[in-house]
This record gives sequence, C-alpha cells and structure tokens, in this order.
Amino acid sequence: MIKISIIVPTLNSSLTIHKTIQSVLQQTFKKFEIIILDSFSKDDTLKKIKSFKSKKIKIYSISSKNKLSHIRYLGILKSKGVFICFLDSDDFWHKEKLMKQYNFMIKKKLLVSSTNFSFIKNNITKPFSYKKEIKFNDLIYKRPIANSSVMIEKKLIKKISKKYRSISYAEDYLWWLKVAEKNTIYNIQKNLTFLNISSNNRTAKGFLKNFGSLIYIYYNIYKFNFFKILKIFLFLFINNFKKKFLLF
Repeated sequence: MIKISIIVPTLNSSLTIHKTIQSVLQQTFKKFEIIILDSFSKDDTLKKIKSFKSKKIKIYSISSKNKLSHIRYLGILKSKGVFICFLDSDDFWHKEKLMKQYNFMIKKKLLVSSTNFSFIKNNITKPFSYKKEIKFNDLIYKRPIANSSVMIEKKLIKKISKKYRSISYAEDYLWWLKVAEKNTIYNIQKNLTFLNISSNNRTAKGFLKNFGSLIYIYYNIYKFNFFKILKIFLFLFINNFKKKFLLF
C-alpha cells in the first residue's frame, strides 16, 4: 500500500536528476511512489529516470506553459499516497528522511511537518536549522522551510493547492503560509534534506517575477499595508543573505 507520494517536476534536469531519484529509491521506508512531472525536457532527463527501471516511478508529460504551482497540483491529483512530499529535481534526501518523518507524523498525529536542511554550493555543504515549531509569523519574516523537506497530508495540500495554483513564483511559500494559518508546522530537528543552491539561482528576470509574486501575496491576499511589506522584505533580504552567502 502506498503511504507517501513524492512529486518531482522536471525540465532539462539531466545534471542532477539521477542523484535526486537515487536518494528516493534508497530510502529505508519503501511504501512510496515517485510521480515525475516532466515538461518535455530536451536533454536526457527522461532517459536517466527510466534507467532505474523502477515500478515505483510514474512519468507524466505536462506542458511547461502550465505554472509550476499547477503542475504540482496535477501531481497531487495523480497521487495515491496518504501523505505528499515535494522534491525539486536538484535536491536530494538522507536515506532515512521518509522513515523518520513518517513515523514522527504518525506518532504525533500531525498533518504537516518539515525537516532541517543543508545548502550545497560548489561541493560545500552548510547546515541550516530552525526551531521545532514553525508558525505563521515565522514564515512571514523568515524562510525556515525548504519545499523539499515538507511532508503533508494529501487532503490538506490538495485543498490549498487547488485554490492557489495560478501563482507563477513563490508558489510553495504561499502554500505553507496558508497551511500555517491554522496549523503549526512541526520541524524535525535532523538534517534530512539537501538543497543545491548553485543550480537553483534564478535569472534577473526570474528574480523580478518572484519579487512580484511576493508583493501580490502580501498585498492582494493578506492585505498588508506598505510599511509592513517593506519590513517583511527587509527581514527576508537579511535572512536570505545570511543563509545563501554568509554560510559559505
């Protein structure tokens, strides 16, 4: 029986996808499926995925014209697990990530959890940790959650992602904000997720679009005033700078 569905969007991910998929197939917890949502990659991404010859892997082709939030939502619709995990195509997991997180959630009867994580840049690994309980204001002024570290009940994320699947950038951030409105996100104090930030850097155009999405989230969805938004961006800039630059 499938307990966890792992959703992995891909687009020309040839350089990293093998390590990503391998880290899932090597998990000590085995009751999972991997849902690959490929936006018609032009490199050998699919060839590398298919080389694993695993029945746990299901591949779907979805046009890149769809927003990433919508692509992930389609993955949720195709999933069979009780819980959903998201994994970006250049991130990877510790082999006990699913086992520790699943057991933690079952024992505590939780709807959502995250884990501590590490940044990887130029083959240098630097850990990032945060407190055990993450609440709404923590997400507003900091970024303590990595998308690839989250495990969440399917029913909960399906409802939220359906409503907010039209955001092009910062889509996962919005989802976790909506989750945190009514739920504490419990953060496992173990470093089980690894983020490759060297290949995650966005272009200047992408940065501006991400900035625009954040403005939309804070102003249109949450109705924050100008001064609060300015304060949020100041905190986010400082914390993001510390995480991605001062750590190395």
